[in-house]
Amino acid sequence: MVMQGAMPGMDPFFDQFFRNFPMPGIGRAENIQARTEPRTLQVQALPREGRPANFTGAIGQFSLEASASPDQAASGEPVTLTLAVEGRGNFDAVSAPALTGEDGWRVYTPKDTFTAADAIGYGGTKTCEISMVARRDQTATPGAEFSYFDPQKKKYFTLKADPQTVAAAGGGAGTDDTASTAQ
Repeated sequence: MVMQGAMPGMDPFFDQFFRNFPMPGIGRAENIQARTEPRTLQVQALPREGRPANFTGAIGQFSLEASASPDQAASGEPVTLTLAVEGRGNFDAVSAPALTGEDGWRVYTPKDTFTAADAIGYGGTKTCEISMVARRDQTATPGAEFSYFDPQKKKYFTLKADPQTVAAAGGGAGTDDTASTAQ
């Protein structure tokens, strides 16, 4: 259905809305084209020198925070290590930070969520929740490392999260070495 007076190619609802807002009879719908001059961009490859082994392509400025819950777990009960990468950059290339010192833990596949801090998703927080079960008694979770390239400083950085204090009893169900990792 086309409303009387609607411009060709325009949504009749919006045409009618803007024709009558803020005052009836003032304003009109119009299609316009905008043009800009072409721009030349110089794209540089990331340097190979100083590239950390766990670098996955994250470019920007970031920080890393860690927490674990619960702080006490009985044999076979999971502990969740939460790693939050916050900042500004290409969050599509931000993967779960690499764990360090995970010996003695059965570590399951991380679950990631992203919360944008701006309309385009350039700023925000990517949170990785990693469930793990102690194979033997543990007093701390593994630590974590996250590497990125800072284009303003033109160098790589590796952020480290210390192991989180927990009391996790080992030797429970689901801790044998032949069990498959949950997806």
